[in-house]
Amino acid sequence: MYFFFVGSRESSSPDGRVTFVCGVIVLHDATPATGPPPPDVATSLGHLLESGDGSDVAFAVGGETFRAHRAVLAARSPVLRAGLLDSMAEATTPTVTLRDIEPETFGAMLRFMYTDTLPAEVDGERSPSEDFFLELLAAADRYSVDMLKVVYAQRLRDMLSVDKVGAILICAEVHGCSELKNKFLEFFVDDKNFKKVVLTEGYLQLIQSFSSLVDEIKARSEEKDERVLQEKKGSKYFDSSVVKVSMIMLNFLVAQLEALLFDT
Repeated sequence: MYFFFVGSRESSSPDGRVTFVCGVIVLHDATPATGPPPPDVATSLGHLLESGDGSDVAFAVGGETFRAHRAVLAARSPVLRAGLLDSMAEATTPTVTLRDIEPETFGAMLRFMYTDTLPAEVDGERSPSEDFFLELLAAADRYSVDMLKVVYAQRLRDMLSVDKVGAILICAEVHGCSELKNKFLEFFVDDKNFKKVVLTEGYLQLIQSFSSLVDEIKARSEEKDERVLQEKKGSKYFDSSVVKVSMIMLNFLVAQLEALLFDT
């Protein structure tokens, strides 16, 4: 910071007082303070993945080959660490073949393990589909990439839709995503959503293979209706028969769908 004296003017009055007027210009140092640069570990590891420099293992997935580094994968996935560093066949095999995952899904998971970033697009699509998110969530659970599992569970929570609620509920149940499961159960038992969801293929899958989830849906509906009764009790404008009819219709629809499926 610098101070410059510009000039002054002097005046006097009949009573003997003297007034001085001065001008000062203050100049600040234009050079900004320099701090440490932002972390670039993820960027550097991303370049390492893309170049394949120093790679010591390759994965053959659906006709595609992905080169990687054992140390990086071992740090991010306990499942891969056990296979790549322990005394197993994969620990000395230069190429590991994976048959339980699609190339696009493995590629996205691999990039996340290096960079902690999500794919901006998949197969040229700007917005990856819900099905892709479900596949990636399943892969994250299978290979114990916990951070990826949390991130994609959060992404799926923002994708509430009637068509996918059944499939996402099944995925959340199988892969232990309790928050995601609770979010979609609450969406399911909402009256306006329930009437549409029970007509979807996902709900038929629930009835066929996940009867415990159907039981939870029934229990949630009963709890919700009980809360409504308690909140509205004593109101002259409230008719408790509406709630009773809602539960009767719920049980009727479930029973009809179950009978239709198991009779065929």
